[in-house]
Order: sequence, then structure tokens, then C-alpha cells
Amino acid sequence: VKIIEKNPNKARQLANLLPDTLIIHGDGTDLDLLHHEDISEMDAFVATTGNDEVNIVTTLLAQHSNVSRSVALLNKPEYLAMAAKIGMDAVVSKPSLTVSAVQRFLHQHEIASIAGLPGIEAQVIEYVVGDGCQITCGELRNLRFPQQAIVGLVIRDNQVIIPHGNTTIQPGDKVLVFAQPAAIAGLGRLFEQERGRSKLSQIFRN
Repeated sequence: VKIIEKNPNKARQLANLLPDTLIIHGDGTDLDLLHHEDISEMDAFVATTGNDEVNIVTTLLAQHSNVSRSVALLNKPEYLAMAAKIGMDAVVSKPSLTVSAVQRFLHQHEIASIAGLPGIEAQVIEYVVGDGCQITCGELRNLRFPQQAIVGLVIRDNQVIIPHGNTTIQPGDKVLVFAQPAAIAGLGRLFEQERGRSKLSQIFRN
């Protein structure tokens, strides 16, 4: 595995983090560099910079160099739509990767399904609170609730409660949470039951 990184500081950090990987300080759009690194002998080429245009160019360069498989990270909808038309092998988008990662996490926690909200990196999750969950240990304002999540609604005995800082969650409550992917792990700890795990009863789709 070889990684080409243009930023020298990031290249050094990657070299320290990945001692078994060859980190190359250079420009991935430099065709001479790619040929020097025998790009045509590579099994695959993946472009994951923060710039869609750079990812498109480097991926097409890889294809031109007869790399058998190339993948580009794209985020702009217009580029995703035209990728096949300009002959790109494969593309992935950050939102789709995020939802996929959350799906894998939730699957590990015995949760049936997950749906992202269109256009934003967030989910709407309904938890059924079990016995012994940390979420029941005090008022919401006193809990270490993830900053990237907010409780939007509590349903108790078929009654709807609009939560405030002094709201306490009880076993048996259904709690509707709006969350970004970074908050999922923290939410899992708050809603984890003393014995076993709390389950996600439903994902609300927009």
C-alpha cells in the first residue's frame, strides 16, 4: 500500500501512524510521480482528497495508466451524476459512507435499520429505554449528552413530552433523538441497558 500526501506535516503524521505503509510526500496529480511509483502495476487507486476536482483528475490519470480499479471520493451531486458519463470506474460520497458506517455500528448493537435524513449528515433515532440505562440517572442537563445530538421528544404512557433541561427519562420511555454520526457511540453508552443492550424500535424516515 502506498499513500501520496501533498501536505508535509500530514505525510509525517501518516508515516508515524502507519509504519508498514509507504507514505510519499508529493502531488497525486503529478503524472511523472505516478509513473515513478509504477502506478500501472497497482491493483487499485483511490483518490480521497477534500477536492472533488483533484479526485476526478487523479482517478482519470490512474485509469489512463491502466490501473485495473480506481475509486474517487466525490461530494458534489453534479459530479456524482456525471461520473459514469466521463468513464470513471467507481465513486463514493461522504454522506453514503457516513450512513454506511452508522449502519454497521447499529447492527453491532442489535438494531434493525437506519436511515439518513436527505441532504444532511444526521439521523432521527427512536430509543426504547430499558432498565439500568445511564440516560435514566438524572436530569438531561446533568448528563454527559453528546454535543452532536439532541433529545427532540419523549413518549411516556402514550403522552408526548417536550423535553427540557430538567426532564428525567424513565424506563419504558420512547426517546426521539436527532443525532450526527459522531454522537452515535456516546448515545449507545447512554441507552445501553444494565443487562444487554437497549434496542432501537424505529427509524423515522423523512
